[in-house]
Amino acid sequence: MALLLLSLGRKYGIKQRGGLYIGVELKRSTMADILGISLESLMRVLRKLREREVISFRGRKIIIREEERLEGLVEPPVPLPAEFLR
Repeated sequence: MALLLLSLGRKYGIKQRGGLYIGVELKRSTMADILGISLESLMRVLRKLREREVISFRGRKIIIREEERLEGLVEPPVPLPAEFLR
């Protein structure tokens, strides 16, 4: 989720007072499909991010308020086992 929001922010974001305004409207169901999670799970995560003031909403669009905190939520990639690298 964090990586998707950061990617959208970097590609379509508009710096404004109060955060990085994601200038595209992406349906919540599409976001859930991209992430491979249920719509309910997506809404729960968005709500938690909003409660922690990492993001906010303006209508149906998302504002990233705390980009560094969102970056801290991105999980590092899982390294491939050595046998896959030979």
